[in-house]
Amino acid sequence: MINWNSSVGVSHVYTSFSLNINAYGFKGWRSYSMKSMWLKIVWWNINITTNVVTVDFQVIQSTGGGLKPIPNLSLENIQVVIDTGQAENESITVENLTYSGNGEYIITFESPSTDIANIILTIITPENNIMVSARTSGEWKNIYLTNVGQGLGQEKLVPLSQFDFQEGGNGFITTPISHGQENVNVTSDPVAKNISLSDYIQIQLFLEHTGNSSEEVYFNVTFGFEFNGTTYWIGSDEVIVNESGTYIFNISTENFIYPEGSILILQMVAISDSGIGTIKVRYGPYYLSGIKL
Repeated sequence: MINWNSSVGVSHVYTSFSLNINAYGFKGWRSYSMKSMWLKIVWWNINITTNVVTVDFQVIQSTGGGLKPIPNLSLENIQVVIDTGQAENESITVENLTYSGNGEYIITFESPSTDIANIILTIITPENNIMVSARTSGEWKNIYLTNVGQGLGQEKLVPLSQFDFQEGGNGFITTPISHGQENVNVTSDPVAKNISLSDYIQIQLFLEHTGNSSEEVYFNVTFGFEFNGTTYWIGSDEVIVNESGTYIFNISTENFIYPEGSILILQMVAISDSGIGTIKVRYGPYYLSGIKL
């Protein structure tokens, strides 16, 4: 039995034995052996400055005697393949391996790209050559503003798989220029898994200045999440908008992890001395306003 399609992979091996020694009248002896290998990707992240990927994983063997950590992996027992969304996956050389105890390891390697759709990790156990594999999903590493199936005024933050690439997916969010009290929030649905972040979040928004073009408007974004009814703010950044175009915001995260079930929140506010006009946040396939986690 093999299940390698998630962040927890399992290989179940079953072997039966039978023995007949006719000369001694020994017939019908049967026995069997079962082993299960479990591979769990605990967390991973990528440094988008150096392209160095860190993966924490755990390998456990299940036998008739219970669970037993695998403590003796070497680099030769580890295979890594990266799916960057191109035609072919790319095999990676693992550069460092550290054992943390209880079957848990940390590996590092350099990725050819920061745009990773999946990391496929395969382990071959040193004692019995059982192969087990697990994979990450980069689905929530890049999220976008869109209005899939909900219309203007009901925007969401969604992963790429839910993004509307059709022309009808273009739209905008109006943020009134104010003295700081008119916050506009856009949220995601609850995320389906833990999200490990890089050193910082990069937010890219296409902002359209509809007020007096000679007036500078301060546009502030704050990013955070809601979990179990409590809101946690990670950080904020601000730019000066004096013309329409794409603006980049960077928020330090200190390698934070969003827990499974979190609702991501992007809060935006436009501020000027006059408090007149609006800033439109354009989104859709023509603008690709979104967030790289």
